Amino acid sequence: MKIGFTSSPLLANKLLAVYAVAITAVAGGVLLLPAQKPTPNVVYSLFKVGQTTADQTVVANGWKPVGYACQAANPEQIAQGTGATVCGYKYTTASHNIITQAGIDWLACVMGKVLKCNSSTSQAANFIAVACLSAAPACTTTTGCPPAQLATDTVLANEIAANGLGRIAGGFSHANVTTVFYTISNLFTDTGVATNNICTSALFTKSAGGVMVFENAFSLTNLNPSDTLTVTWTVTL
Repeated sequence: MKIGFTSSPLLANKLLAVYAVAITAVAGGVLLLPAQKPTPNVVYSLFKVGQTTADQTVVANGWKPVGYACQAANPEQIAQGTGATVCGYKYTTASHNIITQAGIDWLACVMGKVLKCNSSTSQAANFIAVACLSAAPACTTTTGCPPAQLATDTVLANEIAANGLGRIAGGFSHANVTTVFYTISNLFTDTGVATNNICTSALFTKSAGGVMVFENAFSLTNLNPSDTLTVTWTVTL
């Protein structure tokens, strides 16, 4: 449909009215756009020992292939007989976390300095945990990943406590003044004798128990003995 006007002293006003209607329609369209997904802030780096090419099953699960590489073995890998150098294939994936209701309470207590809020208020949320989909240590289940994550969660279901994958205090990094975020990270090495299929992680305030402040689901991975998984949480202030 075409809209036109004959010459008239009111032409400018009519054009202004059409422009206003058009802008209103655009503004209305913007308001109706679907919400954008949060930027991924939990990054996972996987190193599969012995692989020379990308595992298509791993890629199909959501991991991005990085490439083949050789590197110095860490003490856990050497203890498993890998030798001083390990070679394998690298992958990466990332996703965004949720903050639990208990985590919100913990944050309010910490920022408000009300140390009597709960027993874990004075603890930093820097303990990284990972979990599988079936009762540990038999982490053999591969279906149903990622599991539903709810703000009401207080524990990380099927958290792994052995085979080099147990909860541990991650390394803290923050550039004073120049950044508005900090990171908590750790490199896990699978020291077990069987495959561990994992796809969830969390940040806790204690090495056992405590408050689960943040929870995250990521692309399913099958960690084999001597494989490593680096988990890096970026918390924006």
